[in-house]
Amino acid sequence: MLAAHKQLLQKHPDLCLLLAPRHPERAAEICEMIAKAGLSSAQRSTGAACRPDTQVYLADTLGELGSWYALSPIVFLGGSLLPIGGHNPFVVAQADATVLTGPGYSNFTETFPPMIAAGGAFEVTDAATLAKAVALWLDDAQQLASARIAARDFVEKQSGQLDAVVNRLITDLCLGAPCD
Repeated sequence: MLAAHKQLLQKHPDLCLLLAPRHPERAAEICEMIAKAGLSSAQRSTGAACRPDTQVYLADTLGELGSWYALSPIVFLGGSLLPIGGHNPFVVAQADATVLTGPGYSNFTETFPPMIAAGGAFEVTDAATLAKAVALWLDDAQQLASARIAARDFVEKQSGQLDAVVNRLITDLCLGAPCD
């Protein structure tokens, strides 16, 4: 992610990467990686403010991921460049963001292919393809808006299907009689 961000900074020098690690206890290790990459950073858990020259904001606190998604129009879900299993794209799309994932989304194999086909998500394979995908959306606001709408529409459609399944189960389990 840091390599991709460095590529993006060449054309978008004011860009700030919001990095929210799944395991905040890795903050010191991640701060070291950011420093070794030659990037400026601020760390949420220390109370450091995100300044205009901050290139990476390390959101190393728990319980705020939904807020970070809501602030970010483009979200790369980690745990997907390696065969770790990926993360849930539904909360991202509900927060009005589009989703980037690596090929290692085995925990969501029923979700990502149709979401990608619908245009609400995009699969990347490495730092270069991640930077290219983000750059495409940064450079074309209409394409970004379309991807965000496609992600949100996909989730709404899936939610409607879940409601129909639940209603059918309730009806079948109660044999048509009112359930208490």
